[in-house]
Amino acid sequence: MLREDQIHRYARQILLSEVGGGGQARLLAGRVRVVGDGRAAEEAATYLAAAGVGVVVLDGALADRVGERLARMNPDSTIERAGGSRGLTLTSGVATATEVAPSPADDRLAGALAAHEALMRLTGAREGFSWANAPSDLGRAPRP
Repeated sequence: MLREDQIHRYARQILLSEVGGGGQARLLAGRVRVVGDGRAAEEAATYLAAAGVGVVVLDGALADRVGERLARMNPDSTIERAGGSRGLTLTSGVATATEVAPSPADDRLAGALAAHEALMRLTGAREGFSWANAPSDLGRAPRP
């Protein structure tokens, strides 16, 4: 169950029928590992923390560069440090890990798209869902 401050923080996402309160709760319970140090990895980590993913695990260099900023940006996201393989590894609860590899490593759009894929999987949004199809009244919702 979402707290009142979380409902306010994530109102824009909760208004989306594809996300709703249940999807936001799954994001808050989710764990995503972003592997790499390029702009794509930084962009993906930023989107994931802003969306309220419960734990975002970053490689050492990326954690050094953006970890504190991401932790301050969203009190609901825990930022952890780890090392490992390439790509964006997504886990939710006890689900099997899935990789989404942003390429090229310095492309911010690739990072945003990788984060989008991870968010869709965590929330359970159907394939083909686009955040661009959000209701027009989202502009009046409070910003996270």
